[in-house]
Amino acid sequence: MDTSFAELVEDWHDFDVLVGTAAATLVGLMFVAASIGASVFTEKDPAA
Repeated sequence: MDTSFAELVEDWHDFDVLVGTAAATLVGLMFVAASIGASVFTEKDPAA
């Protein structure tokens, strides 16, 4: 039981990078969707 914490989580590094990248991408897409969606409901286009 002489393994360090870094050695224990070394196998999870690639998974963590993948999940972090996917999360950052989805947050970025939410900002894009919010900025596009904010321009839909304006007084110039009440039918939207």
